[in-house]
Amino acid sequence: MPGTGYRTRFGVLKSSIGDGIEVATLYCIVADDRVTVDRRLIRAVVDSCLAPALRNGEAESFSSWLSQQDYSREVYAVREFPRFNAELLSIVGRVYQVRVGSKGQTGPGAVPTTGAGSAG
Repeated sequence: MPGTGYRTRFGVLKSSIGDGIEVATLYCIVADDRVTVDRRLIRAVVDSCLAPALRNGEAESFSSWLSQQDYSREVYAVREFPRFNAELLSIVGRVYQVRVGSKGQTGPGAVPTTGAGSAG
């Protein structure tokens, strides 16, 4: 992950409906022996991993939601956004995982994949 020193796994699952450019699920996982969740990690996850699915203003509201969590303990949080549902799992010092799932829309309201692909 740029600027963090962590290795990251991310992936994109495309929707089976529509024209094949909508995302069904986008996820980003940081797993290490010592994961420290701070603003730098949150910004890197949003900017480097989730950016293909986020539109104007969504990155800021998503970052804000992630920043509001209490990472001194294990966190499992779910939030509904207008175009997608988000899921956060954070295990203190070990795992930081964010998943974005489309609400099943296609066309103009769908989550676009713009240049995204799977990586391991």
